[in-house]
Amino acid sequence: MIHLHLSRLTAIALMFALVFTACGGGGGSSSSTPATTTSGSGTFTLTDIPPEFNGQYAYLLSYDNSVDLYSAQSINIQAETAKGVLISGGKVSLPMWIIKGNSAERYSGNHTVDIEVYGHKDIAEGGFDILYTISGGVFFESVTFSNGSATRSVNQADDSWEGGY
Repeated sequence: MIHLHLSRLTAIALMFALVFTACGGGGGSSSSTPATTTSGSGTFTLTDIPPEFNGQYAYLLSYDNSVDLYSAQSINIQAETAKGVLISGGKVSLPMWIIKGNSAERYSGNHTVDIEVYGHKDIAEGGFDILYTISGGVFFESVTFSNGSATRSVNQADDSWEGGY
């Protein structure tokens, strides 16, 4: 069954706003320049994606009180943007990032978190307002990352939906 999660999407939009504002974004001045490092190499791989999502861009957010994980090809905290990863052949491998202070670092840790993966039709790069253009998504409970990586099939999703708000 496909559901539209407006309250969850609203919470995500607020989370993006808070993360980017806390990291020096949002037009305020910052005494340090946000950095992006690539020391980790973790990925989340999603398989068995329906063909109608091929050619769209994917993003991921996690839900956990101990760690906030995101995925994108790249993240620019200062500009408050993230570049999505192209879905192709029913599969996408998303580089995992963790926000630490004023920097986005590639993730290589071991955590179990709830995650949502979103598809976007026409947006390869955007700010936290990209949540208004979601074409669909899947939710997974208790995904265990080992050395920064995990894999799931869309068929294993605990929930899914179409559309944004």
